[in-house]
Amino acid sequence: MKQYEITFITRENLEAKDNPVAKEIESSGGKTLNILALGEKPFAYPIKKEKNGFYTTCVFEIEPEKLAEFSRKLGLKEEILRYLIIMAPKIKIPAPAKISEKKPPLQKEIPAEIPTEKIIETPTIKPMKEEETVKIEETPERVETPKPVKPAKPRKEIAPKPKIAKTETADDEQERLEALDKKLDELLKE
Repeated sequence: MKQYEITFITRENLEAKDNPVAKEIESSGGKTLNILALGEKPFAYPIKKEKNGFYTTCVFEIEPEKLAEFSRKLGLKEEILRYLIIMAPKIKIPAPAKISEKKPPLQKEIPAEIPTEKIIETPTIKPMKEEETVKIEETPERVETPKPVKPAKPRKEIAPKPKIAKTETADDEQERLEALDKKLDELLKE
């Protein structure tokens, strides 16, 4: 059997005895090793219309062949909003160290005399004379020249549309209406 770790989210806080995942592990032929309740936390976005959920982590052992069936059964449970199964990291606990009768020395012995050959002298810094000082010339303040402005393009003048004067008179209008009436009468007779 291999060790796996599952972290799942439920709507309500489930006790260890009511844990649907632990019951499913045992019914699938696995063994629950450790259950850790992480508490209620808010979601970044709603999951199945819920805004908060209870997180629980469980370490268990199960046969690798039965893991797919176990995962399918968890997906059908309504009380589990989300879950993630990973292989549990293998942690090796080191064996306790043997205690020997001899205690190692806490400090190494320091030699009484320090050899002078290894001492490096640091150079001394001499102050500068007035003659050696460098004069800094004052530079005139930087004056920014404005960027040249492009001349504006002349606008094209648009001539207004000429207004067409109506030359029709009342007589012409009357004649036109009479002609339309005649055509209408002809169409109605047909």
